Amino acid sequence: MLLRRSTFVAELAAGKRVLDIGCVNHTLSTRQAKYWLHGILRAKAAYLVGLDYEKDQVETLRSEGFNVVCADAMDFNLGDQFDLIVAGEIIEHLACPGKLLDCAKRHLAPQGKLVLTCPNANNILYFLENCLMGHEQDNTDHTCLFTPTTMSVLLRKCGYHPVSYHFVAENLAYYKGSLGRKALAYTMWFAQLMAGVFRPCLCKNSITVAEPIA
Repeated sequence: MLLRRSTFVAELAAGKRVLDIGCVNHTLSTRQAKYWLHGILRAKAAYLVGLDYEKDQVETLRSEGFNVVCADAMDFNLGDQFDLIVAGEIIEHLACPGKLLDCAKRHLAPQGKLVLTCPNANNILYFLENCLMGHEQDNTDHTCLFTPTTMSVLLRKCGYHPVSYHFVAENLAYYKGSLGRKALAYTMWFAQLMAGVFRPCLCKNSITVAEPIA
């Protein structure tokens, strides 16, 4: 069980050529937070390119000196290859997740790896929400949810094999504005942390590391 996805992904990126897909991370309002993934990757990678379809926010990042491009995660061609491609909290938003995997594969250097982070469909919070309310409280923009089992199927159908799976009990209270929302975030974090001690697969988020099938 991991406590920070950014720490884990940054270690994989150290000294490498990295493409960060979905670099805006939904909104730039939290980019000053010390756990903003793209900012951490910038400090660790030897070379970093960010990609996002949010045109205005990409322009803002460019004006701040970031090397970012505006493109669709399901249809891009940068004419370059990378040792590591990171797609953080993006695959669950897409209409056709396989298209992201196809594009990423074309941009991976030999022995390159793809890192996907997304919600874990088996997490304990979704289970509790379904018990109490009859449905999970999920992001209204999500089109799909993955377990390690279904992620493995998708990866193999798209020409990858999974290298490893990791589960993350991350505290997102720093994203919340009001004291009430912060308190709720801490409560949710504690619940998944306690469950994760016994079953890491019950944590809220997952990280998948994969590589193309030779």
